[in-house]
Amino acid sequence: MKKMLSPAIWLIGFSVLNFLAAGLAQLLSAQGFAEQGWGKENVLGHDVYYETSFGFIFVGISVIAAGLAFLTSGVQRARMTALFGATMLAMVVSSAIYGNAEGYSMGGLMVLVPITLISGVALSGILHLKDEG
Repeated sequence: MKKMLSPAIWLIGFSVLNFLAAGLAQLLSAQGFAEQGWGKENVLGHDVYYETSFGFIFVGISVIAAGLAFLTSGVQRARMTALFGATMLAMVVSSAIYGNAEGYSMGGLMVLVPITLISGVALSGILHLKDEG
């Protein structure tokens, strides 16, 4: 199982998927995401700006994940991967809880997809914390 959870592979996989499914998708369809989140009848002019901003943030997070994969190694990569995964997990879960409380829908059970992916990233780092190197 430890071999399947290589931090570099999980970071690269996360980076590519996050760039395409979160960053690029958000940038290309900010209006649609605003309508999905708030309901078509509740979208205000500034909501598209915020959804577009999220797209830029997701692209940046993808670059950070790729940087961790390519610019770190060994125990340092494992530590940074665990920290990155745990931080991202906290961000997604807290955003989902807060957003839901404010009437924003993150797609219902679809929020489990990024939570599962990010949990894999965190776990890959945690499993390699004691590696030599």
